[in-house]
Amino acid sequence: MADNETSGAIVSALVRFSVAYVALRVVFEILAAIAGGALPGTTIIILAVSTVVARRRFYARHQRHPDNPEKIALLFGSFAIAMVAASTIVAAVALAQGYPQQSPGDVIDGILRARPIDVLIVRYLLGGVGYFLIIWISYGPLLEGFSVSTGSRNQDRGET
Repeated sequence: MADNETSGAIVSALVRFSVAYVALRVVFEILAAIAGGALPGTTIIILAVSTVVARRRFYARHQRHPDNPEKIALLFGSFAIAMVAASTIVAAVALAQGYPQQSPGDVIDGILRARPIDVLIVRYLLGGVGYFLIIWISYGPLLEGFSVSTGSRNQDRGET
């Protein structure tokens, strides 16, 4: 199989992941605003559904499951997309809540006064670990039998 074809399938799957993630995040943010508060479990739902969309796109294009390097590319690509998109959306919401009464600098200053930067960094890192685990588990059928130490499928199950 050509590398360009494989790369194209991964990029296509990741584009589908990002579209699904952003669309679902916006829908759930609107629902949360209507409900008057956060809706528990939405991040898990958003990440799980987005990975299913990406998995289905890859399989539809290749009629096979991805091999180990493709799995790793999908996993880390989805993680990077989710973190960037979530950070962007959180920043946009935070800035929009202060607009037009405050400048963006005043909004950021208010956030930093409410929570110290080290708390924000720890929260962001813990959130990233949570995102990674949810995506990893959601890609589970693709990663079944994958051994991180050897980088190959488990042979005792008769899989290649």
